[in-house]
Amino acid sequence: MTSKLQSVACRPDSELVDFQVGDFLHHLDALGPLNGQPVILWCRVSGKYQASRGNLDDQKHTIRNRVRQRGGKVVKTYRRIGKGFDRRGKSILYKALAHAQRIGGLVVAESPDRFLRHRDFDVNTAPDKLPSATQWDDLRMEADGVILATLTRPDLPASEVRSHQRKRGQKAKLKWGGRPKKPRCLPKKPPCPPGDMKLRRSEQLPLVLELDRQGDSLSEIAHFTGVPRGTVYEWLRKCKEGVWFLPGSPMSSQTNPKNTRDFV
Repeated sequence: MTSKLQSVACRPDSELVDFQVGDFLHHLDALGPLNGQPVILWCRVSGKYQASRGNLDDQKHTIRNRVRQRGGKVVKTYRRIGKGFDRRGKSILYKALAHAQRIGGLVVAESPDRFLRHRDFDVNTAPDKLPSATQWDDLRMEADGVILATLTRPDLPASEVRSHQRKRGQKAKLKWGGRPKKPRCLPKKPPCPPGDMKLRRSEQLPLVLELDRQGDSLSEIAHFTGVPRGTVYEWLRKCKEGVWFLPGSPMSSQTNPKNTRDFV
């Protein structure tokens, strides 16, 4: 085993990922139907801020739904807030492995980086740093035959894993990022053809004046005639001030003052 580890450690990262897949890390969909097999869920975030944003719950719900789709039976969920290489995190992960070994189940995480991180990993300076062959071999020996599976393919590049995690969070929180879409502007109402407003006024003004004489309010007149309330107000104001008058009224047979005119 030592010679194999030494040879693997000298290989590129792509071959190192092949070593993980071939030895003990599996894609959940490649395992086929689980047929009621017990499953332990493993969820991990690096810090308290991520946990406060509900990332642990998002991981749990995503993994649980996929396991149920494959026909598995979720027995327990183990959670961890901390780095993927610290001793305390490993102790909790080892408890999950021991639980799975007792019940003959498998352990499922969202992606390989939920199990392990390289000690030199940094989200800003070294985001693509993968765990060493020694780290994976230690986890393989601790698993002692327990199947470890992930929702993403174990050979997926780190950039695509981060893309999957980002989309999972956006879907769970219903926040898709980017600028909010601008509301669609309604098409502008085409202008009235020449004489249309005057024609409407000649048809509606007698009815508006009659309803006003009967004591109806402006809102009631507007609701009954379909004429806007502000327009009803202006019509009544101009008629009462003598700016407009009805054809056939006493003023129509008289000479119109300068400030008066027929409304048609």
